[in-house]
Order: sequence, then structure tokens, then C-alpha cells
Amino acid sequence: MQDGRAWPWWAISRFEGGMILMALGVLGLLVSVGVRHYGLSLVSVVMLAIIGIVVPAVIVVMVMSRRWVTRYGVKGLVHR
Repeated sequence: MQDGRAWPWWAISRFEGGMILMALGVLGLLVSVGVRHYGLSLVSVVMLAIIGIVVPAVIVVMVMSRRWVTRYGVKGLVHR
């Protein structure tokens, strides 16, 4: 059972949301510049997109798990 203080997994702060949006914006800019000016193939653009999505996602998961550990301790993280 969740108590009132428990955060759902999608509850991120404004700062974290802004970082994610900024990363996605930079990624889109890099892809468009790469395609237009350097003639990158679609495969390399998709690879860049995967890297650019997975890396911020891993960072967010690390931040969320650290927040969970600081709030509930390591046991709360394991028995979630």
C-alpha cells in the first residue's frame, strides 16, 4: 500500500522535465543539421536518436532511484 507521501514514478520536478525537453530539442537539432549539412544516412541518424533517448532516460532513472533511496532507504528501492 502506498502512503500519501509516495511519489508515482512519473512525478518529476520542473527542473528534470526541463532537462529532458532540452535534451530532446538538442537531439532534434543535431539530427536535422546532420541530415541537411553532412548527408548522414538514416541508419546513423536512428542510432544517434537511440543514444540520445537512452542516455537521458538512464540519467532520469538514476536520479529517481537516488531520490527513492534518500526518501525510503535501500529496502524501499528493492521491495518496490
